[in-house]
Amino acid sequence: DLDQAKAEQRRIDKELMALMAEVNPFEKMIGAAELNIKATETTTGIKKRELDNRNRALSTTSYWIKGFKDIRLYILDNCLRGLEAAVNNHFIQLGLKDWSISFEVERETKTGGVIKGFSVVVRSPNNNKPVPWEAWSGGEAQRLQLATTLGLSEFLLRYAGIKTNLLVLDEPTQHLSESGVLDMLETLWDWAEMANRQVWLVDHRSFDLGSFVGTVWTIKDSNGSRIQE
Repeated sequence: DLDQAKAEQRRIDKELMALMAEVNPFEKMIGAAELNIKATETTTGIKKRELDNRNRALSTTSYWIKGFKDIRLYILDNCLRGLEAAVNNHFIQLGLKDWSISFEVERETKTGGVIKGFSVVVRSPNNNKPVPWEAWSGGEAQRLQLATTLGLSEFLLRYAGIKTNLLVLDEPTQHLSESGVLDMLETLWDWAEMANRQVWLVDHRSFDLGSFVGTVWTIKDSNGSRIQE
């Protein structure tokens, strides 16, 4: 029994030596995985530092996202208030006493958002609440449009630093009554004198010249179009 046990031990020793002499097929894979882990840890550290830098940059500039929005709203609001003043001044000249107009492009909500969209409302002595621009019609609408045209013209020229001695209005008498046309002509005459400008009315209607110096007719017939003073 002892001899058999020794023989078995020698056989096992040989198998053990043979196994110990073999190369582990997973050692290279383990080494490669360990190198990959180290490379990934290095890359992760670099990316984390980049993320920290970007977060710091974001924190320093995020204020200006709202800051520039506030600046833009402030500039727009100043421009619109100037336009309102110019237009409301012409309301009085056109006989629209106690009338006023308001312009809005953007307004900030309570939650910090912005509602976009250009809106115009008109206040009159006949209404308790502001009335949208598109709700007006007829002679009142034409007076509103004329006052807005004159106010916008003055405001844009002043804002751009441009001076001109000419104002051309295309069909400004539309929907106006005869008395409304006369009021408009007198207003434009006074305005032309005050602003030292020429005022040209381009219209299909024939009306009293009032204080205007003359008329230029454009006649179109079978021979074509021609100008007749």
